[in-house]
Amino acid sequence: MAERERRGHPGTPRRAQGPARSKLGGFRGQDPRGHQVAKPQPTPRTDARRPLRPEAPRDDERELHVAGRRAVLEALRSGRTINRLYIDQATPPAAFAAIFEAANQRGLHAEPVPRQRLQMLAGEHHQGVVAICAPIAYVDIDDLLARIEVAGAPALLLALDGVQDPQNIGSLIRTAEVAGAQGVILAERRSGAVTSAVVRAAAGAALHLPVARVKNLHQAVDRLQREGIQAVVAHPVAERIVYDVDLTVPTVIVVGGEGKGVGELMRKKADAIVRLPQVGQVGSLNAAVAGALMLYEAVRQRL
Repeated sequence: MAERERRGHPGTPRRAQGPARSKLGGFRGQDPRGHQVAKPQPTPRTDARRPLRPEAPRDDERELHVAGRRAVLEALRSGRTINRLYIDQATPPAAFAAIFEAANQRGLHAEPVPRQRLQMLAGEHHQGVVAICAPIAYVDIDDLLARIEVAGAPALLLALDGVQDPQNIGSLIRTAEVAGAQGVILAERRSGAVTSAVVRAAAGAALHLPVARVKNLHQAVDRLQREGIQAVVAHPVAERIVYDVDLTVPTVIVVGGEGKGVGELMRKKADAIVRLPQVGQVGSLNAAVAGALMLYEAVRQRL
């Protein structure tokens, strides 16, 4: 009976229970003295992968930081807008004689600054001089075709499919300019842009040679082919050797990145797929070297 009273009869309602006490003596939500305790608010979650404020535009989107004596000299000679010109205040002025002469011809003043300022703008490899220039103004395929028509020589263009490394892009642009190409074509999604690093690697050649940046490289090559320009694709396992292809006719040379190379769709639409002969053990050349050798094979055939 006592046990039944302690548990409560099944037919009788159970007595309502009061607030549960905490281990410290007070009710839950109260301290031991009975004062109400504020419920802690959850800390708002932030995604570390997303910045809390919009990122500032990269320098290469707003302006070019052209570093190095050769690159800066070419920037001055190209006629490109130069907003500021800085030189290392600790370097003897005689080292910048050619730069001073070119700057004076354009009415520009070179401002001496501490070396740390140059390093902030362009990193370690500035050679004591940095020019702040307007960003690259890309052209389109129609501009390149017009330039070819004015040149009066068979077209020689270079298209980069998947080349991302700034050193390779800059080296290829430099070689294309020296080889007499009328322009370079970059794919927006699969190739890098002309940044300050590319301009440095190109030793200023990117400021002289027109560069087109297209949304669809396949369509751009189709357009060139309709204009009578053959597409010659570099591929390390092609059957034909580049020396067996006539490069004296209007040509666009397509070079791929070091990883995947030229895409399959581009290879299917090519007029010729060629390789460079190899006798060593290394699997292939990098993009900059392969592109340079193909460009100069075109130069050799056209001499």
